[in-house]
Amino acid sequence: MKKNILTGLAALTLLDVSAELASAQNWNGPYAGVHLGYSSGTADLTAPGFNFFAPRDPAGRFTSAARGETYNPEGPLGGGHIGYNFLVHPNWLVGVEADITAASASETVAANFLSTDGVAAVRTSKVHLGTQGTVRGRLGYAAGPWLVYATGGVAFVEFKWSDTILIQPPQLTTFAAAASKTLTGYAVGGGAERVVNANLSVRVQYLYLDFGSETVPLAITSQPGQISNISAHQVTLGGSFRF
Repeated sequence: MKKNILTGLAALTLLDVSAELASAQNWNGPYAGVHLGYSSGTADLTAPGFNFFAPRDPAGRFTSAARGETYNPEGPLGGGHIGYNFLVHPNWLVGVEADITAASASETVAANFLSTDGVAAVRTSKVHLGTQGTVRGRLGYAAGPWLVYATGGVAFVEFKWSDTILIQPPQLTTFAAAASKTLTGYAVGGGAERVVNANLSVRVQYLYLDFGSETVPLAITSQPGQISNISAHQVTLGGSFRF
């Protein structure tokens, strides 16, 4: 009887080990999927002050003080990803993943000011972080149906900036400047993923994307401004199909 009990316990242990190894093996190979989430970012503008003549009266001048503004562009996002996992140990894997994400994260800041002869003006500036993409490496640990991983690599974003000054009546005049550019930076983050069946898994992921700084044009003046700390936080939920 004792021998039979020991044999049964050994068999159950082997089954548990086999199940865990089988789950880990499920992560090996190519996959593709979709994700949805939210992006919240930061962009800090600094610009020197300047004077310019009011078009209504050359004797009167607008005085623009030095600017220091913080923008927090945010909005929903959604996209797709593809990747490949290499199981290098029964529980450890390395991989590579690329994604493309449509995003609409923006913020507009408006300010009112007067010329020395009393003519009002309104300045409106906008930062927009659009389509984002990354190409990243992954390092993960698989335990049963779960995979936890760290990730990092290169990142791209569609960056747009606009700056408009509207001079109020009696002479309505608009001055505008804009810029659009694809910026390159880096992405780091991590996530957790769970097997649903032999081919499907679901996950939650966080990425921090940093794109450094960029020079931008300003309305009326030829002096440029500097936007620094251009960054975004992405939180996404997704699903992947493994081939």
